[in-house]
Amino acid sequence: MNFEAQALYGMVVIAVTVSNLFLYRSVIRTARRNRWLVWDIVIKCVALGLSALYPPTIMFVTLIAGVFWAIMSVKEI
Repeated sequence: MNFEAQALYGMVVIAVTVSNLFLYRSVIRTARRNRWLVWDIVIKCVALGLSALYPPTIMFVTLIAGVFWAIMSVKEI
């Protein structure tokens, strides 16, 4: 796979995650979800760094994060 494409994809994913963090913080100040979003960003940044060695890393981490957030959303309902 192309490292540059995966790196760009990873930066977009991290930017969307950071914007979600600011959105949640502006709506709900003490949301339990904010703590998880910080860890989500840290893990995605590490995956972006590891994508230099194995480009699909950021894709796998994003998919796993999507499943995690889907499960968390179902638990909150």
